[in-house]
Amino acid sequence: MTTNKIQRQLILEVLRAGPASTLDLRSKGVMHPAGRLMELRNKGCLIDTHWSWQFDSAGIRHRQGRYVLLSEAL
Repeated sequence: MTTNKIQRQLILEVLRAGPASTLDLRSKGVMHPAGRLMELRNKGCLIDTHWSWQFDSAGIRHRQGRYVLLSEAL
């Protein structure tokens, strides 16, 4: 189990390398990406969301957010 703080740090590491989707973040160990992203935004990070459709590992199509880090909190 990882803490919310560790998951937020992981999201920032992933987004520094480029855009990532909800499924991408889940595959890295972030259990509730939307919640952690909201926490990062509340701390001052600017993260843009682009909506798209993506298939999961079972082949089921889901509407997913694709997140882009515009700037980090000071």
